[in-house]
Amino acid sequence: MNLKPIFLSLIVLTWCGCKTYDAQQTRSEHTEDFRHDLDAQTAALLAQPLSLQDCVTIAMTNNYEARQADLRHELARLGKDIAFSEFLPKMTLAASATRNRFPNTVGGGLMAFERRSYSDAALNVDVPILTPSVWFLYAARRQQTEIAAVAAHYVRQFIVLETTRDYYTCLVQEEIINALTAQRDAAQETFRRIDSLAAEGMSTTWERELARARYEDRAAALSQAERGLVTARGALLLTLGLAPDASITLAGAPDESALPDTTLEERVLQALSSHPELAMADRNVVVRNHQVRQAFCDFLPNVMGFWTGTYADNTSMDRLHNWKLGLAGTWKLFDGFANVARYRSSKVERTSAELSRESLFLSIMLEVTRAHMGIQDATDAYRVATQNHRAFDLKSNDYREKMRAGLIPAKDSLEAEAERDTAQVILVQTRYQEAIARATLDLAMGTTLLPETDLKKEE
Repeated sequence: MNLKPIFLSLIVLTWCGCKTYDAQQTRSEHTEDFRHDLDAQTAALLAQPLSLQDCVTIAMTNNYEARQADLRHELARLGKDIAFSEFLPKMTLAASATRNRFPNTVGGGLMAFERRSYSDAALNVDVPILTPSVWFLYAARRQQTEIAAVAAHYVRQFIVLETTRDYYTCLVQEEIINALTAQRDAAQETFRRIDSLAAEGMSTTWERELARARYEDRAAALSQAERGLVTARGALLLTLGLAPDASITLAGAPDESALPDTTLEERVLQALSSHPELAMADRNVVVRNHQVRQAFCDFLPNVMGFWTGTYADNTSMDRLHNWKLGLAGTWKLFDGFANVARYRSSKVERTSAELSRESLFLSIMLEVTRAHMGIQDATDAYRVATQNHRAFDLKSNDYREKMRAGLIPAKDSLEAEAERDTAQVILVQTRYQEAIARATLDLAMGTTLLPETDLKKEE
């Protein structure tokens, strides 16, 4: 027999099994492959300016939390299938065969036995007939699968809010940069004018330095806003599941529809009737009820039906065929203390789940109230910011004309410009607060709409 191929195979397997893990090379290969795939995906998705709806659609399928939620739902579904397998028959098949190649000898060859062959096979089938705990285990797993489906839906609703916030944050930063650019240019022009007046002795040195400080302040604020825009875009791209250092262009703010005239009480009632978290809490209570029943069933016997068939073949004997059919039951008599403890523990957990649902009930009422008030706060803040900017803009223009006419010192004009610039930044910052507040209210009520491409929530 040629043993050389066998030895070579053993050497190869041994070398492969003992190969040292190179962490640095593995990390380098993964980084290169992942970066290549990420760059290709980013280039395809960011080829044109994205609207808010485009960003939400991308996030629904590309966000890592959404994908993890889908995996948790799939694992729950597989767990339900595993629980269902307990209802299926259990089949065990065993077979063996033995053959003597040479005759057996005894006593130094004085006695010899003929060549013999033995073979046998056995098939055992067990069918569960009365296993009450399995029914409740399967029922609990079904509810857990539905909880995972609702949780995946709710995760996507939260991602919609997160995407909306990040999108408007980028828009705010872009508008702040535009405003600060204009403010910096205006401050630079003011500094040049006061510098010329100071050179002619018509303005003091400290007024000149104050104007220069004003210019440097606007320039520094502009640089800070540009860095903030890079960070804001990175946060948006991360929510979309894309590279945070990619280049992205936004299409602008969408048109906002009129807010429905709904009272706080109506919104609270709607949230309590359809909120995903309450739906999960309801199912969790049902799961605990099934676990209580399952713990009670541990006191009952389990009955199985079985069928066993055997076959034996021997050269020195006739073939044998045997089979038997019957029932078998098991009843754990000495696990009573553990069963009682598990039963009591399951009842405590059921009470805990009910209390958690009631606490969640109150929390949702508070969240809806807070979000409802947040819309009015955002509306008021924007209205006040608009009025302040208008007033300070008029004041700044008036003081500039008076300063040029020599009626007021340059300090007063610079202070008026600073007030106007601050009011303008606040106006930009509050412009999209109402849109974000609306999205927050939708999530608090559990009514956030998802794109059609998203997985539907199971009923």
